[in-house]
Amino acid sequence: MKNRSLPCCRIRWRRRPHRRGAVYLAVLGTSMLVTLIGISAMLTNRAIHRAGETTHRATEARYIAHGVMELAMLQINNDAGWRGSHTHDQWSPAHELGRGEGRYRLLATTGSNLQSPADGHVYLEAEGRVGDAVRRMRVALQPMHHQPGTNLARNPDMAEGTRFWRAGLPNDTLEYTLAEPYRGAGSLRVRNFSGGGSQPSIRQEVSHWLESGRSYRIRLAVHLLNSDRHINARFIVNGNVVATQTFSSSGANNWAQHTAVLTPSWTGEIESAYLDIRAHQHTDFLIDDVVIYPLDAEHQMLPVPGTWRQTLQ
Repeated sequence: MKNRSLPCCRIRWRRRPHRRGAVYLAVLGTSMLVTLIGISAMLTNRAIHRAGETTHRATEARYIAHGVMELAMLQINNDAGWRGSHTHDQWSPAHELGRGEGRYRLLATTGSNLQSPADGHVYLEAEGRVGDAVRRMRVALQPMHHQPGTNLARNPDMAEGTRFWRAGLPNDTLEYTLAEPYRGAGSLRVRNFSGGGSQPSIRQEVSHWLESGRSYRIRLAVHLLNSDRHINARFIVNGNVVATQTFSSSGANNWAQHTAVLTPSWTGEIESAYLDIRAHQHTDFLIDDVVIYPLDAEHQMLPVPGTWRQTLQ
């Protein structure tokens, strides 16, 4: 008699290798998946680390640029001849700072000469570098005496009429006129009615800031109305002329801007002190745009409002 169960045995025997292969493939696939997840996590972690390192280097470079800008401004304001010791658009030598290095340069805002004009504005650019990260910043600098509130003269543009100004001689009069301003809305007219050899003048009290032995730069605009005369700028302390300078050939019927450097010297206490501007002989004149500041602060620069640490890169 034939055994009919044999075919079933043969069928089961054939299926066993198939099941073992499937389990092997499942285990292999799981292992590969775990490996890929591990590699992906490692690469992600590395990318995050590199991104963090890049951000950190960029931050360091920015702080170095900040520091270079501060140091450059300190160096400029401690060097009266900085315009001559720097060249337009030329980088300073790079100096190591922390993990990186920094440098700076100066650029004239007009033209390519830092010394022309002598009190011109400049750009200061500072660069910080850490590895391949570079950050660059810029600030516009202007002379300290261009800043509002640094001019020692009161009512310098005559916008308040004759306030803080007075006539120098009993026969002198001051008139505020809108006809011919040098700058702004109007100017002051100095007039003397006595004629002859009188010297019409205008003066302002300066005892609250004038110092013996200190030099002051004085800039003013004068318009002679009658004839070509000399103009004197002088300091008068306790009734005595302690410093004077003459502007020759001022030119009649035209505005002329003049600059003087006066170094007053006296002994004792101040009872009265004036800045006195007068015509050399009888001549009516207009005066406007008076600027006075200590000469030892002339080279110092301050940031132009709104330009501090502008990021370029």
